Amino acid sequence: MTTSMDIAVCFDCSSSIAFYSKQIRRIILSILHKALLCDESDIRMALIEFQSHTDDWVTNIHPFTSSMDTFQQWINAVQTNGGNFNECKALGKKKSYFIKIFFSIF
Repeated sequence: MTTSMDIAVCFDCSSSIAFYSKQIRRIILSILHKALLCDESDIRMALIEFQSHTDDWVTNIHPFTSSMDTFQQWINAVQTNGGNFNECKALGKKKSYFIKIFFSIF
């Protein structure tokens, strides 16, 4: 029996995580590679990049794809900079984006 799974990764691109961004990328890619190795899995991945820019929130949404190469290109292109360090506001705002992407598949 084939298992289907959609994985949406929300990536904070603000300067507050810049030091950890390479490690975060490696961990995300490692998890996805392991998931894709399952013989009977149909996995799609989406990437949501977000960061604060003064009082505005900048979001870049990459739609679901089944291609690990495409996802890896997206995540390798993520740049961490800017930010106003208001994490609670960022997470609340991005929750609505995640819900929008999640329900767009139905």
